[in-house]
Amino acid sequence: MKIRLSSVFPWLVVIVIFFRPHPPFLGNVMSTYFGDVLLFLLIAASFIYRKTISNLEAFALLGAFLIAFSSFLVITFSGSYNLLPEVVKIVFYGFSVAFVVNCRLFESISSELALSVIVLGLFLVALVQYYNVPWFGEVVRLIWGEAKLRSAESTDPRVYSSLFNANWFGVVVAGLALLIVDHFFITKRILLSSILFSACMLMIMLSGSRTALIAFLVSFAFIVIVRMRSLGNLALILCMLVLVLVVGVYINKSYEVSNRFLDASESLAQNDVSDIRSLGDRFSSWEKGLEIIEINPMLGDGSLLDGFVVHNSYIYVFAGFGIPLGCAMLLLMFFIFFVASKSYTSNASKGVVFISALPLAIASFAGEFLVSTQVFLSYLVIVCLSSNISRDRHRPELN
Repeated sequence: MKIRLSSVFPWLVVIVIFFRPHPPFLGNVMSTYFGDVLLFLLIAASFIYRKTISNLEAFALLGAFLIAFSSFLVITFSGSYNLLPEVVKIVFYGFSVAFVVNCRLFESISSELALSVIVLGLFLVALVQYYNVPWFGEVVRLIWGEAKLRSAESTDPRVYSSLFNANWFGVVVAGLALLIVDHFFITKRILLSSILFSACMLMIMLSGSRTALIAFLVSFAFIVIVRMRSLGNLALILCMLVLVLVVGVYINKSYEVSNRFLDASESLAQNDVSDIRSLGDRFSSWEKGLEIIEINPMLGDGSLLDGFVVHNSYIYVFAGFGIPLGCAMLLLMFFIFFVASKSYTSNASKGVVFISALPLAIASFAGEFLVSTQVFLSYLVIVCLSSNISRDRHRPELN
């Protein structure tokens, strides 16, 4: 039986992006970018197979190269090359969206099936990590590492499934959870949506990522307002959310899944956010990043003072490359989402892109997720899935 490449490529992309291996024996740098190398080879193979390129693909690639070239000039002018990896990422994003348009990802397979495989696959790996299942736990640690991995035996458990760390895991799952909520409004698949949504909420709890929880809740509030016209759906979704949160809090208190949420809620109840772990460090990093922008707003620092972690994608880009070039880079990143969505829908797809990418945009205020290739490319797949579902169900676009 002849296997069609159009049906194989989407699954290869899902595996490489969401379940990319990062074994510790490769070393820190190579394990981080091993999946990116595999995806780049996959992209190159797709271009060779098709031999043609569309106008949207060419525009995305041209924009990526122009911004990368400008970034290189800024870095060269500053005399520091610490941000060269970020320039490479911009070009890689351009190649990735060209690949998405080229292969028309998920057009030949069921978007619901792809969504189910992604969510349940991530959930299974997370459970193996949390319970440290004999033999399976060793295999999972060998494939995806164990740095900062804390199982149920720890006093403060925290897992990250097949992602590189717990915050990346939580932010990606937040995007999947929002997609499932919007998917329910479209398809009315109560059982499937409930199972996948519950799995996502439990994964956020297991990740211990407060950034992910806040990003999801804010995005959820927005989508509920947008879909307010369907009160029956709204009531059911709210019941699902309340039920899962109640169960999550119960599990958290009874089994000490993560003290991070409880500590944060107690600090908020006392109107004292200074006690929230890591929040003080983030405030200091943001202040330091803003000082860099104030010193050189046009060209930035070019090095971010030997790569200190600023915990904010927007400050990171502006401080490193300057405000003009930083704005161009951010616009290109979100334009990439629009190009991916446009490949599935004939009319304007701003609403689909906005809803799909909203958790990422919010979470990026508390982390460098826009320049984390696995997180960004995961949201590229989420946008594709959302657009494909929207097209199949003839959903009116949001303008």
